[in-house]
Amino acid sequence: VTDTVKITGAGTGLFDKIDYTAVGTHYYVIKETAGNRGGMTYDDSEYHITVDVVVNGSALDAVVTVNKLGQGEVDEIVFTNTYTISGDTSVTIAGTKTLTGRPMLNGEFRFKLTQVADAQGTAMENAYTQTAVNGPAAGGTAEIIFAPITYTVPGTYYYKLVEVKGEANTGVTYDEDFYIVTVTVSDNNEGGLTSSWSIGTANTFRFENSYKPASTETQLHGVKELTG
Repeated sequence: VTDTVKITGAGTGLFDKIDYTAVGTHYYVIKETAGNRGGMTYDDSEYHITVDVVVNGSALDAVVTVNKLGQGEVDEIVFTNTYTISGDTSVTIAGTKTLTGRPMLNGEFRFKLTQVADAQGTAMENAYTQTAVNGPAAGGTAEIIFAPITYTVPGTYYYKLVEVKGEANTGVTYDEDFYIVTVTVSDNNEGGLTSSWSIGTANTFRFENSYKPASTETQLHGVKELTG
């Protein structure tokens, strides 16, 4: 007799009923069939079942004994699986920077990314932070690329992104906008992680600056001569 029971997640299962019509002893082995799901550790326990069919008055009775291999007689059959996430995943947050009024220098502007508690930008103690600068400009636009951020735990992570005002760039009007970056890290149900980031419905950002030379004044002096 061979039978299979499938249990999804935590739960219980029942094998099909077995009918006996004569006195005798029957033996069965119950084992878990290992699958190939990533991250899953399967239980290699083995249970030996003995069914003694005996006469009880005018009827037959089945007496069941369960022995777990290596342990002896037990009261129940339990298989325990362990699911573990291993490895990591990472995101690279990137956007652009524009400057009008003059050419932009490589690394001239600085940007800061700080982890916050929620989508409203609530500050956190000991928050993760990193900075990045603009790359070379082409046609007045430069890339901003932060270093990859690595995750080992599923969840939703938030970051506030701002431009850091410089003190030496006289004549530059800085972008006062800030962005809330949402990073979603998910279990792929195969023992690994996937990740993605977004700002609202987009996955980019843009800081726009302008340059206007500072005004200056000069005073001209001359000499008037009168003869005659």
